[in-house]
Amino acid sequence: MADRNIARFDPSAALTDIVGAVTRDGCAVIEGLADNHVMDAIEQEMAPHIAETPKGDGTIMGFETKRTSGLMGKSSAAGTLATQPLVLGIVDSILGPFCDRFQIMSTTTIAIGPGETVQPLHRDDGMYPFQHPNPRECIVATLWAMSDFTDENGATRMILDSQHWNDERQPTQEETIPVEMSRGSVSVYLGSVYHGGGANRSDAVRTGMYIGYCLGWLRQEENQYLAVPPEVARTLPRQLQELVGYSIHRPFLGWCEHRDPEYLLAGEGSADGPRPDTIHEGVSTVDQGPDVRRV
Repeated sequence: MADRNIARFDPSAALTDIVGAVTRDGCAVIEGLADNHVMDAIEQEMAPHIAETPKGDGTIMGFETKRTSGLMGKSSAAGTLATQPLVLGIVDSILGPFCDRFQIMSTTTIAIGPGETVQPLHRDDGMYPFQHPNPRECIVATLWAMSDFTDENGATRMILDSQHWNDERQPTQEETIPVEMSRGSVSVYLGSVYHGGGANRSDAVRTGMYIGYCLGWLRQEENQYLAVPPEVARTLPRQLQELVGYSIHRPFLGWCEHRDPEYLLAGEGSADGPRPDTIHEGVSTVDQGPDVRRV
């Protein structure tokens, strides 16, 4: 087992300190960021959906694991964690220099049942054709503990520093450490870090909630427009609508009827009324660098 410790922070910690640990090690834990009231609400809202979810049928999905997706359309309490200010600040610090806006990539509750074996190690950004290492991260992921995460019950296993590895180097379970944390805590990690669910050697289910964020000019892993169709998106706070993808990424990615989706969700999709230009003046390409945001 790797002889490393995951950096841990209180919710009052400085944003720069947390971002520094995530970018340095690939992962950090913020302890007790969500209170029990919020976690209880998520459990209640998601319980019927998790009950209907079948177990996986492969080593990646698991054989004793239930993965329930589409959270932004199923749980308003999950939406409050998706927009948690400290988390968004971390994501913005890492992804912000390389996009006009970032977006929610995918959402899933992960209920690992007793007897589940270790998940194969993988990188969340493996779906995109980017080489490693790369100075531009394209994904920042969060995993919220809906129940306590322990080594025994299948806590996610992480290989710190593996964001620096090239694509030829293969990970091993011996290099991993468990991301142990209490209910309401969250681990924030880079999409380029090798990780995988642990084996559940306990007699109870270990449940976590995954919310991943990606650069705004990439296609989302989960099809958010089917998971959160317009009739549901209209009920969400505007910030969450934008994160789901009902927004424009400058200069003009994401328009519908040559309009910002915001106006269509608001019922202003006819030819009448204001029609702000979807092509931002002076912005013809997507820059990638510290000055990408030309506001």
